[in-house]
Amino acid sequence: MGTSFISIIQEFLDGHSLDYKCLERFIVFKDHDIVINAVEMLGQTDNHATKDRFPGKKVLKVYEDLWYSKGDIVRSSILANLKRGGVIYARRCIVRELETDTAFRFLESNHILGGSKSRFRYGLFYNNELVAVATFSQSRPIQRGDSIVSSYEWLRYASLGSLRVTGGMGRLMNFFVKARMPQEIMSYADMDWSDGDAYIRLGFEEIGKTPPIEFFVNRVTFERFSKRKLLKDRKYRHQELCQKDLVLLVNSGNLKFIKRFPIL
Repeated sequence: MGTSFISIIQEFLDGHSLDYKCLERFIVFKDHDIVINAVEMLGQTDNHATKDRFPGKKVLKVYEDLWYSKGDIVRSSILANLKRGGVIYARRCIVRELETDTAFRFLESNHILGGSKSRFRYGLFYNNELVAVATFSQSRPIQRGDSIVSSYEWLRYASLGSLRVTGGMGRLMNFFVKARMPQEIMSYADMDWSDGDAYIRLGFEEIGKTPPIEFFVNRVTFERFSKRKLLKDRKYRHQELCQKDLVLLVNSGNLKFIKRFPIL
């Protein structure tokens, strides 16, 4: 029998001298309001039961497939949440606009979702090193009551590795606001990793949630497939979806936030 996934996480945590205890598939830390939910490639878990079991704590949902396919990002995120990475202050950084390729490469290496198409890209530089990136969409008209407003989506924010850039999100958002003068910014917080507090501190309002998404994971390649998209694909058949190399998992969904700005 191979080593269990939670044992692999424990070995990583032990290497950083962290104090914790294990409760079934959960890792609870003594000095942090953080819980790791270790999701093995065995099947979906109950998100509501997890939240009810650890009220007041931030639950990080760590998937076995991502541990192997995007391990550096996952481990860096864990360390950042546990305040085991370095710290710098955004006020000591320089903000610059970024080329598409520069932003994309940074996000591929530092954001769990990787890079994405974006219209506006900004970075924080500390001693000429890129340490944080934020990207935004083009504006689109949105009906809000009796008015149509110019709305932008905040697509990505990531810092370098396990580094915590204090004030980084706010510094980059404010730079974008001064440059584009949006009437509103909309964004999503991944509930597998975030409770949305960073958005609340920046003056965003939580306006809803997106439902959890079911997806299949290939146990061999760690490739992910959206269940909804997969079932619509003609080249797949039911017997292929049930093959032994595929396992069904479900994420936690997203929190949706919006920040409105005065119309000048």
